[in-house]
Amino acid sequence: MYRWRKTASLYTWGSRALGRLGYGYDEIEPLYRATGREFGVCLPKKVQQLGSIVISDVVAGGYSFTILTGEGKLIGIGDLESRSPHRARRRVPQTVDSGVPEGALAVPLQRNMPTTHPFRVGGVRNGQGRWVGVPRLGPGPVIHNNSSNNQGEGEDPASRLVTNPPADPTTTQRPTSDSNGEEETLIPPLTHSERAKAKELKTYKHTDVTFMSVSSGRQHVLALDYDNNVWLWDWSFAIPGVKLAFPTDDKQPKIQNAIAGWGYSAVVIDKQGIVIWNDVEEKQESLESDTLVLEEADITRIPGTSEHKIVDVVAGEHMLIFLADRGDIYYINTTANDALGHRPVLLEGFKSKLDEGAKFVKLSGSFVKFAAFTDNDKVFMGHRSDMQENPATAEPRIIPELQDVGCISVAVGDHHNLALLRGGKLLTWGRESKGCGAFGLGKMENVTQKYGITSEGGGLDLESPTPVEVKGRVLAIAAAGWQSAAVITQD
Repeated sequence: MYRWRKTASLYTWGSRALGRLGYGYDEIEPLYRATGREFGVCLPKKVQQLGSIVISDVVAGGYSFTILTGEGKLIGIGDLESRSPHRARRRVPQTVDSGVPEGALAVPLQRNMPTTHPFRVGGVRNGQGRWVGVPRLGPGPVIHNNSSNNQGEGEDPASRLVTNPPADPTTTQRPTSDSNGEEETLIPPLTHSERAKAKELKTYKHTDVTFMSVSSGRQHVLALDYDNNVWLWDWSFAIPGVKLAFPTDDKQPKIQNAIAGWGYSAVVIDKQGIVIWNDVEEKQESLESDTLVLEEADITRIPGTSEHKIVDVVAGEHMLIFLADRGDIYYINTTANDALGHRPVLLEGFKSKLDEGAKFVKLSGSFVKFAAFTDNDKVFMGHRSDMQENPATAEPRIIPELQDVGCISVAVGDHHNLALLRGGKLLTWGRESKGCGAFGLGKMENVTQKYGITSEGGGLDLESPTPVEVKGRVLAIAAAGWQSAAVITQD
């Protein structure tokens, strides 16, 4: 597997709004350009700028992809916010002279988004109340390759669909770099072309962090390092991540997993169970600290989860699904009142559909959908809407094409889905919104003719999982929003 990973590359497709696919419009050959309303990419296309980086994992967010490299580093493509920063604020540590007054408050712009968010790190205002960003707090370098990366923003139709808010004049002068790998400083809010560039994720005051896992929510990323620390990025890939500390009797509790949900965050703490939290504002202890300290009032401890050895978790929107070591699956409504007042609900309807002697061994999913994998090659799909009345009796959605075929992974977007089969075969189904290309099957007119499906409301509906043609073997998949990704090797 490592040999394959060493020679594999990242391929992306779907909506390319906000630079989430990792290449500019000028780099997309006519064959790959979707003919729908989203100016997307309709076939898997290699992200050339990553060069020979070894990819251990890739996860998808609402507007981005985050890569965990073989060296334990993180690289972001796209960015975390759709337009402008959220409302939360906190003090910005001054690690070097940035031209920002000591103790200045991060005061991001307002955004009209009803979803709650875990924590925001913003630019700051100087003494005259002007935006100055955080130009030298250690934002990650742009990952350069010798291949052309001309991303003429003015010629990109997608750049006219969603635009960034105008930056203050003090942030418009962005240092550039040549092609020899020197760092380029990026100041949020990023332009479309800056979003498309691969950016190494940095951390406050630390240069030697090695990450072991990464998780992406809609607009934030959590990562767990080998020293048992959880790190958070929740505004921009160009702003360093902050370390989190949790209230506990143990000086440094063992973190088993860190999961970025669709509007909240969760960690699994040894002997304590699942802890979730939403907005946290101005909790950093001092300007010299690199740590955001969560207090007991900031978090919700899910009752009854400390009794289980938790082996896998899916954090969706208003729901959390977890798998216990005995093979049982549980549901939690993560809205504040339900999470505090109710114990996890055993999904008995899922359990009743298991073959005799079989058990669940793995979960995947995000937003409102999840997949549960059994030890006898079955895959059960679940949806939040099925859990509204009585989650205990909710039955799984069983897709025949995913049973007994060696399905090892399922990735879900807003409306489309991907499945990876043992041996590297890739399947897709669901809805391709506005013909954005998220299926990866080709141009809309060709797909409707080849698969006999019709275009409804400007999109495509594909009921059954259908093979996606790729050159090589697929090793991993990711999907969210209206975009897809796969790690593919030619070996």
